[in-house]
Amino acid sequence: MNILIVEDDRIQAYRLKMDLYELGQVNITIAHSCNEALLAFKKLDFDLVFCDISLPDKDGIYFIEQISFKAKKIHLVLLSLAENRVLSLIEKVAHVLEFKKTSRIDKPYKLSQLKTLLLDSSGIRKKSIDNQTNYYFSESEVISAISRNEVDVHFQPQVDITTGTTKSVEALARWQHSDFGFLSAGAFIDSLTSDQALFLLFENTLRKSIEGIVSLSDVISLSVNVTHRDIQSVDFYNLIVTHCSDFQFPYERLTLELTESHMHLVSKQALVTLARLKLLGVRLSIDDLGSGYSSLIKLTQIPFDEIKIDKSFINGVCHDFQKTAIVQLLVNLSKQLNLTCIAEGVEDKETLEFTKTLGIDLSQGYFTGEPLSHVELKKRLSRETQSLHKVGDIDCLIIDDHTIVTAALKQAIKQCNFIRSVSSCVSINQAITKLSSHKYNLLLVDIKLGNESGFSIIEHLDSIGYKGSYVFMSGGTNPTYPFLSREKGALGYLDKAMEVNEFIQELYRIVSREDTSSSMQEACTSSPISQLSKREFEVLDLLVQGISNKTIANRLDLSEKTVSTYKSRLLEKLNCKSIIDVSRDYFM
Repeated sequence: MNILIVEDDRIQAYRLKMDLYELGQVNITIAHSCNEALLAFKKLDFDLVFCDISLPDKDGIYFIEQISFKAKKIHLVLLSLAENRVLSLIEKVAHVLEFKKTSRIDKPYKLSQLKTLLLDSSGIRKKSIDNQTNYYFSESEVISAISRNEVDVHFQPQVDITTGTTKSVEALARWQHSDFGFLSAGAFIDSLTSDQALFLLFENTLRKSIEGIVSLSDVISLSVNVTHRDIQSVDFYNLIVTHCSDFQFPYERLTLELTESHMHLVSKQALVTLARLKLLGVRLSIDDLGSGYSSLIKLTQIPFDEIKIDKSFINGVCHDFQKTAIVQLLVNLSKQLNLTCIAEGVEDKETLEFTKTLGIDLSQGYFTGEPLSHVELKKRLSRETQSLHKVGDIDCLIIDDHTIVTAALKQAIKQCNFIRSVSSCVSINQAITKLSSHKYNLLLVDIKLGNESGFSIIEHLDSIGYKGSYVFMSGGTNPTYPFLSREKGALGYLDKAMEVNEFIQELYRIVSREDTSSSMQEACTSSPISQLSKREFEVLDLLVQGISNKTIANRLDLSEKTVSTYKSRLLEKLNCKSIIDVSRDYFM
């Protein structure tokens, strides 16, 4: 990554450069004036630019405008002591100039801010499917994709802002394109111009999302986006009734999200349809409130149950008193009207904590949960269910073939007051036998069990219907283990190299669901395997299990050629010559 620091204060510039060095960045250029910075741009392309707004020869806004011809490739970071209103205006200017991303950090900054910025710029936290605007498809291509079952749904969690548990999910259409991979609806929905095509996409999303949620949970609610044109279809009401009836899905768990910009287009007949659905128990939501141009009188005309505050207000709300005032106004309005209030676009912990103070009910965003496939959502809900075991009512089974370590752990656990009982065994087969005769609700599984991998226990647990928690552990130094543990749906990962007392303390944090997400995430991003896409990891996981390309293709609805391409790409990314090497280096 090429980094440019534009800062006239030489001490601050060199301090920033040294801190970036400490964080692993080496390609760093310093410019102390606007002219120096522009000369640097003639010699090199930069990915990340730190820019002080007050420069000796020209102001920072002039510099930003001068480099805007490369804006789409630049993550711009503003350095300034200026007041928030000025910085907000500059951010708006950068947005108009179409910079790839615009951030700001304080003077003096915190090292944690730099770490977050580097994660964003390096792509570790990238949101890979939301900005695909360069693809052009005909309506017939999209319709054909739907008919070939290529358009599926992902689910983005809407979480209780206080407890962090998933209360609902929003269904999002995803096209598994043979050439471009997963495409979000934004990449192809504008291609659908006819009412029939739009309704076909809605029907596909509704059916698949209801079917998916019914198989996972009997309490999670589901939100599905609708347009005013969908509602006006003569089949709209009957379609919802039919799918809810076919899948035995309660109407009360279904929410229809209508974008604010569509509210003024709702016809009288559509209003009648919404009223009939409300009588059944279906919930209604205003999506992207604040982004459209409808009048508030619509809140009294349409029987809404919730409002979703547009992410344009949530983004940067912590540092913008105007946004704070508007968001607080909308929250107060929702309380007065007895509506659930959801914040969209919560991308970091600071924003989450700040929105808590405003009284928002639910959070939706990449920080609290990115869009998940059906399999990934199942893992998330499983982890949340595992955490519901009452501390003190835990019966633990240790699965480890290192007898001395096991004995020490058992002795330490017996002295704890948060675990009721503890037993042990040395193999997966013994564990399955014990589970058939005793209801353990916590398994501590060593990843290295002789010649078998502890990860292989999961398929056995699924086959016997195990409902408890499991935590993986290892005495090895493989940096992949935390990531693999999370991907396998474990409650957490423990390093056996820790002192026994520290091990027990960490175990308590995991089973009591204290906040371990940040440390887990930091550990997970230290391995090359954590940089793989979701689909790449799914393919890799099956390859490591010894499953053939043909079977993988059938399971994941891919062609054998695509699986072969994935395999070659994976070996290259992980710097391995064969899947056996991958298994040895990353999974054993």
